[in-house]
Amino acid sequence: MLTKHEFEVLKNISCYGAGSLLEITIDPAGCTSCLKSLSGDELGQVYSNLQQRGYVDDFALTKLGEAEIDAYRVHNAVILAAGGLEMSPKLIYSLPRTPHFI
Repeated sequence: MLTKHEFEVLKNISCYGAGSLLEITIDPAGCTSCLKSLSGDELGQVYSNLQQRGYVDDFALTKLGEAEIDAYRVHNAVILAAGGLEMSPKLIYSLPRTPHFI
């Protein structure tokens, strides 16, 4: 099981490649990354843990690392959206009323 920081490191290496620890924290897509909050020592520790477990080598994913990150990859997705018209009081009170017959 990967931690959040380990996943982010593997994802960034997989998607964008990296040649140094600094490049791992840069996300060209402009998304905010939880890696930016890590110090250099903390990021180095995360990378060392991944390297010891055989997921990365020389800032590239190994076969084991690719298999680990592939388990988190979304292959098919269905997006469901729900919601409706927001009924403001102005709209509700301006609706025509049906006549009531007694």
